Amino acid sequence: MFLVLTAVFFAVCGGLCYWRYSSLLRKNNDTDWEGGAIVFWFCAMLFLGASLVCTGISYTSQLDDFEEIKKIERFESIYKNKADTLTKQFAGYLAEMYPKYEKDIFNTIAPDKVSLYMVKYPDLKASATIMALVENILKLQNDYYACQLSKETTMKDMRFRMKNPWIFGGLIPRYEPSAK
Repeated sequence: MFLVLTAVFFAVCGGLCYWRYSSLLRKNNDTDWEGGAIVFWFCAMLFLGASLVCTGISYTSQLDDFEEIKKIERFESIYKNKADTLTKQFAGYLAEMYPKYEKDIFNTIAPDKVSLYMVKYPDLKASATIMALVENILKLQNDYYACQLSKETTMKDMRFRMKNPWIFGGLIPRYEPSAK
C-alpha cells in the first residue's frame, strides 16, 4: 500500500505540474512544466507497477502456503494415526506382560505417555521389540510436533502478508481453516 500512496503522491505532483504548465502556456509559450509533469506521471506509473508486481508475488506465495498448510495437516493426521496404532500395539504388549494392570493401561495410554510406561514398568526395557516400538512412537510424536511448528511458521508468514504495507492487502486471499 505504501507504493500506491507514493504513486498517488507522484500523480498529484504531475497533475500540479501539468496545471502550472497549462496556466503558463496561456500567458506565454515559454514553459518547461510539461516535462516535469511527464516525469512525475512516469514515476507514479513505475511505483504503481512495482506495487502490482509485489502484490502478485505475495498472492502466489499465499496460495503456495495454503497448499503447504493442507500438506502439513495431512502429515499431522498420518503421524497421529500411526502413533495411535503403534500405541495400541504397545498397550497390547503391556497387557500381556502385566495382565493385572490391563484396565489401567488401556484407559490411560496415549502416544505422549509411552516413556512414562517405560519408567513405570522397567522390565520392558529388556525387550528389543518393545524398545523399537517405543522409539518408533517417539519418532512419530516428534514428527507430529515438527509439523505443528512448521504449520505455525507458515501461518505467521501468511498473517504478515495480510499486513504488509508494500502490497494491496485486499487482493491477498485469507486462510480459512478447514473444519475437522
